[in-house]
Amino acid sequence: EMYGPRFVFAVTAIFPLLTVLAAFSVREAPLAAKESSSGLVQKLKTQTGALFTAVKQPTILLPTAFIFMWQATPSASSAMFYFTTNQLGFDAAFLGQVGFLTSLASLGGVALFNAKLKQ
Repeated sequence: EMYGPRFVFAVTAIFPLLTVLAAFSVREAPLAAKESSSGLVQKLKTQTGALFTAVKQPTILLPTAFIFMWQATPSASSAMFYFTTNQLGFDAAFLGQVGFLTSLASLGGVALFNAKLKQ
């Protein structure tokens, strides 16, 4: 409410714009010679195999599967937001502050677990 939509849009547009500008500063060496199509296919097969080998490692596969399952579960967040604002009368700013405190408590729980409870 303190800042207008133009200011918020400008702030959120800065970081992608900086990424685009940084991409123009990257210098790549051109390829020496064109590869034959059979060499390119073989390189593609080798890189695809290396990718699947890396993804099959438990240190990559298990966290990826966890995050996928966590994000794929249905959520009632939109309906709950409607209920808490329109039916219960809470302000959207208050709900944002509660969400922020929930995130801080989650980070605190992770820190506590890593410091004291992880054996």
